[in-house]
Amino acid sequence: MKPISQHKRIGSYPQWSVITTVAITLFMIGLFSLFALYAGKLTELLKESIDVQVYAQKNMSVEDSLALKQKLTTCRFIKKKNGIPQYTYTTKEEAAKRMIETSGEDFVEFLGENPLRDAYSIQLQEQFHTKEQLKLVKAELEAIHGVFEVAYTESFINEINQNVSRIGIIIGILVIISLVTVIVIINNAIRLALFSQRFLIRSMQLVGATSFFIKRPFLWRATVQGSIGGLLAILLLTALLVFTHSQIPELDILRDWVNIALVYSSLVIGGFVICSISAYIAVTRYLSMSLDELY
Repeated sequence: MKPISQHKRIGSYPQWSVITTVAITLFMIGLFSLFALYAGKLTELLKESIDVQVYAQKNMSVEDSLALKQKLTTCRFIKKKNGIPQYTYTTKEEAAKRMIETSGEDFVEFLGENPLRDAYSIQLQEQFHTKEQLKLVKAELEAIHGVFEVAYTESFINEINQNVSRIGIIIGILVIISLVTVIVIINNAIRLALFSQRFLIRSMQLVGATSFFIKRPFLWRATVQGSIGGLLAILLLTALLVFTHSQIPELDILRDWVNIALVYSSLVIGGFVICSISAYIAVTRYLSMSLDELY
């Protein structure tokens, strides 16, 4: 029989088991992160639906109407995108036409006049969505010349704010728990993998190898394994995103590739950082242990 020869390289251990563990745990934290992103985007869209209705006085001159429009669009609380005030203007004729189409009855002909008013629907900046700020906004708008009435759905706004707070707390707790779980699982996986290398570490230490020389191959392999695990997690998340969006096309409005790219890059960076730190701690621990403790 031929003798069995084994050549054990420095830092070699069952690396695919480590990579698989890292990939799965990073996939879970990535999944929670994407859920938080989508929930945040949904919250943003809900808040954008919060607007204030400003009804103009009747029989205003063209100059007064233009002055009112100018005043409303330059208010400090109006939301702007790329410097453009976010509002919609509906004339009383347009509003009457929509109501007639909805109800099927021509109330203008029945009443002999159009009782509706020209209206502005103004989107507010996020800091003005609270109950107290909305009251201040309403008072400020009603003080403008040409404004007849200011209205908003207070119960709807309060409900959105309460639900947003609850969702934020729940998501925050889930992300923290999953992050701690990921760190613990990856750390344990690295420690268990390096456990099989403890006598090799001691042998190198006995022949005079420096601590840096001993740690270097383990840190390098841990970095590579963490990065590969992060890339595998990204592939899994991308496949899941593609499948989910193909089944639910309505989710496309919530997708933000910039933030998704940040999550992806965080997974790769987090993978090799956690693995490297875990490997460093494990090797340092074995270097400081006595021979009896290694058994």
